[in-house]
Amino acid sequence: MTEIIATTEKDKGKIKALKKIKEIMTCYYIDAKTAGENNKKVAWITSGGPVEPLIAMDIIPVYPENYGAMIGASKMGVDLCEKAEAMGYASDLCSYARCDISCATVNGGPIGGLPKPDMLICGNNICGTVLKWYEIQARYFNVPLFIFDTPCCHTGIS
Repeated sequence: MTEIIATTEKDKGKIKALKKIKEIMTCYYIDAKTAGENNKKVAWITSGGPVEPLIAMDIIPVYPENYGAMIGASKMGVDLCEKAEAMGYASDLCSYARCDISCATVNGGPIGGLPKPDMLICGNNICGTVLKWYEIQARYFNVPLFIFDTPCCHTGIS
């Protein structure tokens, strides 16, 4: 079993797998950004959406929410949120949505924007914002939007 956390005092707290994680994520985004050149499709999908059918159809799933986290970690969020607000979006709208909406118009963020989607897949099993956010992006990119209406299963109050 590979040790994940470094044990020397100098490296204490560093994650040994960080280099490999960066390598995997770099390959993932390169594949997504070059999908069209490789006759593949890209689907932007919400974090709660079912990704398995996309993978089975050789469609590359891309997660705008994850990119929002990358934007925040890269300290680029304030500028992108302000751009969205200048476009007319409220400052109390989810920062991931604001970053993504403005990112699309300027190819912004840590990797120069997400690859253009061929479709958007949205699940309503997370937050209500994603439904409108993905409608906005589907109109902007002029691509189809598929919404998975996930039923709420109540099994009783514990």
